[in-house]
Amino acid sequence: VLDGVLDGYLGPGNLEFVYDVAVPTDAAAGTTYTLEGAAQVDSNDTVRMNDSQLVVTPPTSEFDVNITATTDEALAGEDVTVEAVVTNTGDAAGEQDVRFSVDGTEQATDRVRLAGGASEQLSFDYRTEETDQPEITVGVSSENRTASRMVSVLAPAAFEVTLDSVDSTVVAGETVSVEATVRNTGETAT
Repeated sequence: VLDGVLDGYLGPGNLEFVYDVAVPTDAAAGTTYTLEGAAQVDSNDTVRMNDSQLVVTPPTSEFDVNITATTDEALAGEDVTVEAVVTNTGDAAGEQDVRFSVDGTEQATDRVRLAGGASEQLSFDYRTEETDQPEITVGVSSENRTASRMVSVLAPAAFEVTLDSVDSTVVAGETVSVEATVRNTGETAT
């Protein structure tokens, strides 16, 4: 039973009572407690508060994921590395599969067991391909959360050569003048 005493003037409107209730440490999951309350407004009036019920829930584990570092851009054919931290934000130990995906396709899975409040660093690698251009989405997921980032995949340097002019007649032993244009059709310099 919760009781409170109010000193002073109570005008129109609502009055909110906040009580801190300590649940016994040996309370079993599923145990229900009924909270009853009354507040004495003045020496003559007592206000009864509505009964409330508190149900004890079992401790849980919940795995949060956070990508802490990743390659921002890579050439097609290079590796992308993704660093992630998995944290059990619950109060009980738990075990979950943590999945690494690229564009929604699972690439790797690590089974992670963590105590309540504990964290673990994970690292994943993916070798990009030309078909990954212009970008991929890398993701790390637990049963509870997903974190993702975009990574640019650039075309490697590729060259196209066009002959602009060349002497049409050449005498043996003389120097020939050739003018050409070289164009990099890739997305990176060499």
